[in-house]
Amino acid sequence: MFVRGVVGTAQRLRLSELLVAMTIAACATSAPELTVTIMASADGNSALAMGDALGSNVTNILLILGAALMFGRLSASMAALRWHLACVLAAPLAAGALLADGSLSRTDGALLLGGFAGWLAATIVRIRRAPAEPSDVADGHGVRPAALLTVLLITGVAVLAVAGRLFAQSGRALAVHFDLPDAVVGATVVALGTSMPELMTTLVARWRGHNDVGLGTLLGSNLFNGLAILGTAAVMAPIRPTLLPVWVMLAFGVLAVLFVMPRHGHLGRLRGAAMLACYGLYVAALGAALGLDSVR
Repeated sequence: MFVRGVVGTAQRLRLSELLVAMTIAACATSAPELTVTIMASADGNSALAMGDALGSNVTNILLILGAALMFGRLSASMAALRWHLACVLAAPLAAGALLADGSLSRTDGALLLGGFAGWLAATIVRIRRAPAEPSDVADGHGVRPAALLTVLLITGVAVLAVAGRLFAQSGRALAVHFDLPDAVVGATVVALGTSMPELMTTLVARWRGHNDVGLGTLLGSNLFNGLAILGTAAVMAPIRPTLLPVWVMLAFGVLAVLFVMPRHGHLGRLRGAAMLACYGLYVAALGAALGLDSVR
């Protein structure tokens, strides 16, 4: 339902699926991350909030896009993605620079939110200048009524958000039962749970042949997580994290973006396999970083 709503919205507005996915779809599928971050920050659990925001970014690209690529190569134009990839790459670099003093203050959070507002404003300008797209091919249907598209989007994202939230709650309960640290819980189990909407949106879009919807949703979601959601968490309560695991998350976040840069106009199965292997390496590196911290 959600994929059809996004594609139908792109049709109706005569915009590219990539732009609609990076804004409307990405904002909607990031709702679970925002919910978890606000609740965790309000409870004073900043490690979980930061781990979820940064861990979701790694999960979105290395695990979800990697899995989607195993179903076949995905056409992608570097010319169309260059500006978006530059923005997505800037988010973890900015967070890393602000964390150089060992914490994310409320001022740092405001700067991240300002960066997100700047990206959103620039994207709106690009949308207004974008040439009109053909509006009669999505899903084999004509242009759907605005009321139906609204129902599809709201219902689809509501079910996705509830499912992601249930997954995250269950994962957190299991992690508490096995006495795992909050940082690793946020960066792995909770991040995977809150990334369920992106996972299902990407896979369904892939199966339906709307590659730009899946890719745009993942890239846009990473911008929401790295700027808006992390910024919101820091504004609510300054974050003083255990730095070594955070550096691991940020480093793999940067590496994940580099994996998305297309070669010869596509991303192939080999790239997907490399992403999945890199996600395994990320989990191992995160565990090693937490182990080193506990020794210290």
